Amino acid sequence: MVFVKRQKLILEDDVKIKSIVLSLLAGCLVCYFTSVGTQLNLFIGKINIYNFLNPLNIASEFSDTAKNFRCMSRFSLPFFTGIILLSFYVLDRGTKVLARKKLQWLLAGLIMVICYFDIYQMAKFASNDFKSENYFSEKSLESIPLIDNTFDAILPIPYYHVGSEKLGYIIDDTNEWSRFTYQLAIKNKRPLMSSKMSRTPVSYAQNQLSLFQGNTDSEFLKLLKRKRILICESKTFKSPEMKDEPAKTIAANPKYFIEKWQPQFLKTVGDVNYYILEF
Repeated sequence: MVFVKRQKLILEDDVKIKSIVLSLLAGCLVCYFTSVGTQLNLFIGKINIYNFLNPLNIASEFSDTAKNFRCMSRFSLPFFTGIILLSFYVLDRGTKVLARKKLQWLLAGLIMVICYFDIYQMAKFASNDFKSENYFSEKSLESIPLIDNTFDAILPIPYYHVGSEKLGYIIDDTNEWSRFTYQLAIKNKRPLMSSKMSRTPVSYAQNQLSLFQGNTDSEFLKLLKRKRILICESKTFKSPEMKDEPAKTIAANPKYFIEKWQPQFLKTVGDVNYYILEF
């Protein structure tokens, strides 16, 4: 037999609790203004001003580390978490301060309405993803070539590599080109030697990019020995201009890889040349 005792939880209205609540509110505001980015949009985007309430904006004036800080919108997570905790506090204090039941229900209803609109917007935003095209369905892969030759991996040119988060070892691409290479890899069931994943090791990026430089990493070449690599070279897409070396030179000169390694030409399908390179 289990006995459960019902007990009323009393929240003491003392200075300590008020200090915690005010600190939580201040932290929420800091996280909010950080999450909106470098610009403050006023009057539904009609006026844009420098976000002087974002501490990372101020810090970026003195440190490149803060200047390269990415995904500031992630600060919205602690903001919303804090707001939820504050709403419970307001609801608790309101039920104690407001004597009439109708006013207590009105306060609870107001908080519920605000939460409803927040949940509705999140659900609407998420539902848009279900309407997006599936680029990896059988229908989408019908136009992707199936390469007959045996090979172990696929290397795209223009080359892209995003993820190390170290300037000089990040090469962006146009999304259409990387999407095509994803489809090619899935259709042919072979891995890509390029990457668009967060937080990949810097050493991994250095090894990969050394293939496009004068001195290729010797240990990396040992791993590639007797491996057959399918090179897919786009005649249409180009890498965006990069600012830091060695990414800048690699992105600006995509033909260097072909000139250096002299792969065997296979065929051209559409706007893509295909080669085989055996190390």
